Amino acid sequence: MYNKKIAIAVMLLMIAISIPFGGYRSLNKLYNQVNRAFYQGVDGDGLGIENDLNNRIDNSYNLVTIAKKYIDADNAVIENTLDARDSLVNSKSISDKYKANLRLTEAVEELYTALGAEELKLTDQDKSYRRSLYSNLTSRNDTISHDGYNDKAAEFNNILEGFPASLISRVVGINKAELFR
Repeated sequence: MYNKKIAIAVMLLMIAISIPFGGYRSLNKLYNQVNRAFYQGVDGDGLGIENDLNNRIDNSYNLVTIAKKYIDADNAVIENTLDARDSLVNSKSISDKYKANLRLTEAVEELYTALGAEELKLTDQDKSYRRSLYSNLTSRNDTISHDGYNDKAAEFNNILEGFPASLISRVVGINKAELFR
């Protein structure tokens, strides 16, 4: 009788330990898959939102390079674009990257317009490059808007709200995935 009570107590202890441990492993694996989708793409092909943001960082700098030929380098429009670009470069969290990308979009719009005001001074090559860079910048934002990351993150967050994941996530410290919005 005594051994039976000990066996039941050990079994209950094992169950109590295995549920949070197993839940943590499963939820953490799902969270990492969602996180990788932001950086490596939903299909794991390297074409995630992070790739598009890096492309926007490069293209915005190239647009500034052209602008410096025709607009004073200390001009607020150029400085604002460089500051917005640096903000995106230095952003760590997904939500901070989203905010920095919005800021970069606004700054690029202003720079593109300011550079357009200098259209008569631009060489044919710089006119073409200006339009091409702007097209690339807007195209990357469009690509980002159709990326499947937010769907994966929302799906994960819905799982976390269900039972028993909601309890397990609170116990083991698994947080919701950040949405890129």
